[in-house]
Amino acid sequence: MSARQWRAAALAPLLLLIAAAGPAPVPTGQFLALSDVHFDPFADAAIVPRLIAAEAEEWPAIFAASKPAPPVGAGSDTNYALFESTLRQAEAAGGRGGYDFVLVTGDLLRHDFEETFAKYGGSDRQKLQAFAAKTVAYVNRAIERRFRGAPLIEALGNNDNDCGDYEPRPGSPLLAAIARSLPAVGADPQAERDFAAGGNYALRHPKVADHLFLVVDSVYWSTRYKDSCGTGGGDPGSAQLAWLEWQLFRARLRGQTASLVMHIPPGFNPYESTAAKPAPFWVDSYRDRFLALAEAYAPVLVAGYAGHTHMDDFRVVPTTAGPSLPIRITPSVTPLFGNNPSFTVMRYGRTDARPLDYTTFAYQGGTWRREYDFSKAYGYPAYSAAGLTALSAAIRSGGAARASYGKYYTSGATSPVTAGNAALYACAQTELQPDAFAACLGRD
Repeated sequence: MSARQWRAAALAPLLLLIAAAGPAPVPTGQFLALSDVHFDPFADAAIVPRLIAAEAEEWPAIFAASKPAPPVGAGSDTNYALFESTLRQAEAAGGRGGYDFVLVTGDLLRHDFEETFAKYGGSDRQKLQAFAAKTVAYVNRAIERRFRGAPLIEALGNNDNDCGDYEPRPGSPLLAAIARSLPAVGADPQAERDFAAGGNYALRHPKVADHLFLVVDSVYWSTRYKDSCGTGGGDPGSAQLAWLEWQLFRARLRGQTASLVMHIPPGFNPYESTAAKPAPFWVDSYRDRFLALAEAYAPVLVAGYAGHTHMDDFRVVPTTAGPSLPIRITPSVTPLFGNNPSFTVMRYGRTDARPLDYTTFAYQGGTWRREYDFSKAYGYPAYSAAGLTALSAAIRSGGAARASYGKYYTSGATSPVTAGNAALYACAQTELQPDAFAACLGRD
């Protein structure tokens, strides 16, 4: 036997073993998704004066020394106990490997922040700005410390401003302060400048080559946006879209892909909609321009992430130029609207950053529970636009899919989804235009 024949014979069993094992598994990673924390620094009135006087770095010691209180329940925003409990459980859920990054889809500040601050700090705008900035910095640094410096990718919500609900201000001092509290943004001069101007920024994915996070402040597209504190004129909603289009155009030129991160999702609010009168989240003109961008850059866009509703949901942005765009709506930490506190561990492919599956954890009955895994609960092999579209159709049809969706929608709390209105919720998931939404509801 020649040397070549001997090597071939020796390698044959190994080659057969490799062939039998099939293709190598796709490398995966995981990240933590949080939304609508709505942290309430006023929950313990006794320590508020100390918090106002102290720097954000001193807040952990002040909270730790305050009178112990249990995590709040329905009807309240997130207190210190619930916030710490959420971070501890999320850390445990990440396992030894931890998270590649943490994604926060907006609303770090409690509801009615400005009005509540006035009870302690009066009407001084500079004091309000400073306290809002310290609250956001405290939340962001607590997340950074707990997850050992995992990059924090964060969008702003309608409450994350120093003017009023749905009243963000381009170029406000608060934007610059928040940018400084995000190490990943502060390390990128262009991202920091963009964030300080309007709450938008682009960052490279920490694990996937040639993939970007495009973070946009979608509050400017909201039907409820108000310019109460003055922007100096102009159209910030159009400016946001122009920024997004430029980022997508440049990504395509460079052969990059992107994930969108925002607070308010596109489409309709099913909770406030009726068959006769749908309630859109966004102004019609902004919605139409966004959908045109999603169509034009479908090959670039891989995934979308949003929050705002406080509930566990999704949207699918339909496109014909490429795969439709799945948007995960992460349920909230705050239980203000009657839902149970929740967070999500999302698994994704490290070759293309596409979401593959997720697990939701919920705080139910005084303890954290692993609530459900998407693939196991609904029977789809992976989290994708095609799977979500099929799931939406199954929810409209009723049966097990509708029952599961209704239960998970509020993370196990009493659900507003009923047999009588489930079609509103399901049609809102995939039909983002008024005519399509009406046709889905049988009003065509």
